[in-house]
Amino acid sequence: LKITLFLCTIAWGEASAQLTSASASALGLADNYSALASGADAPAWNAAGLALRGSPRLEVRVLAGRAILGLHRVTLGVVAAYLDTIVPVEFNRGYVGRITGEVSERGTSGFEGTGVAVSRGRFAIQFASLGRSIQRIAPDPAILERFGDPASEGRLNFAGARYDVAVSSTLALSYAHPVAPRLALLGHSIAVGATIKYTVGHALIVGEDRGSLLTRTPLELGIDFPVIASDTIFDTPEHKGDGLGVDIGAGWNSAKWAAAATVRNIVNTFRWDAEEFIFRPGTARFTRDSAIADFDARSFVNAPAHLRARLRELTWRRTLSAGVAFRPRRGVVVAADLRRDIGDGLEIAPRTHAGAGLEYRAVPGFPLRAGVAVVTDGIQYAGGTGIDYRSVSASLALARRTSSVGGATIAMMAVALRR
Repeated sequence: LKITLFLCTIAWGEASAQLTSASASALGLADNYSALASGADAPAWNAAGLALRGSPRLEVRVLAGRAILGLHRVTLGVVAAYLDTIVPVEFNRGYVGRITGEVSERGTSGFEGTGVAVSRGRFAIQFASLGRSIQRIAPDPAILERFGDPASEGRLNFAGARYDVAVSSTLALSYAHPVAPRLALLGHSIAVGATIKYTVGHALIVGEDRGSLLTRTPLELGIDFPVIASDTIFDTPEHKGDGLGVDIGAGWNSAKWAAAATVRNIVNTFRWDAEEFIFRPGTARFTRDSAIADFDARSFVNAPAHLRARLRELTWRRTLSAGVAFRPRRGVVVAADLRRDIGDGLEIAPRTHAGAGLEYRAVPGFPLRAGVAVVTDGIQYAGGTGIDYRSVSASLALARRTSSVGGATIAMMAVALRR
């Protein structure tokens, strides 16, 4: 049973692209921020914002980070009312119904952090890291873990269980150039920009179930869960793959309106180094009378063809993004975003995003933010606040997201110095 629960827990191991957002204001608007990003926020959102009217001459962000926590499980509080009695069939069926069906239960956890982001005029630089795990628990073991209720006919399978974890760091340089500067006399600002990114992959673990089965009669557990992993020692930064990426963008703003469009990873050369990876067969067979297992590390060349091919596919996806913003009056900003990931690659974030956010300043210097977005197979809603005092701006935000890559609660705090 312990081995069974282990398979449940490690099932698959999500922000956006490899360059994470350094803005808590963006999260407070449910990441509907493309048309508002400027200064040190521009590299992660749209480099063109560096040359648009209103962008700060100098902005510095240090140690801005997001924490992501997901994978909801049954807790004592959920079943507290039934501790002294039998769990009702209706409760059992209702909860099991949430984790069975066409997809397995999913959850996300991880971090996104910006060590430093600095903008000076039309240039900006950002160094950021991320680590993400997306767990996918196959329905049958989830049932067993919660209620000790094996599947019908005494057969428990693990189909759909997967486990991917990725850790990387990115250094980015952005530049923007104004277009048709004479339009500034008419109150319009237009710019184009580009970001060049160098990404180093520190760790990657990929595993998936290939037919594990627990039977009651006869009592037997067969495990088939092959895993490929970077040969990483987590007490030091590791170099297990690298590559360059290029983002391009355009932006426009006026006194009340703003718009932006971006293509992220229009060029992307990132690849994991297969020579830095190992393979574990992840096979075992346990009966009442015998036990045999093979979890030993082997050369990556011995990995199954489908896992070797998967490693080649696990790069950063191209993303198309567009956004608009409107300032109907002083102290009020409405923003909307639309994003779509193209092609295969690391499943870091939902493939689609369409949403809107609102910032309201009833008192100057004290913004209130809220936003909502429809994402792939789910929804994201968020809220946040902050304080602006002279050249210092501090923001915090909290969001909740359910999506194709699982459910998660996201929290972020950031401080900026600007002039």
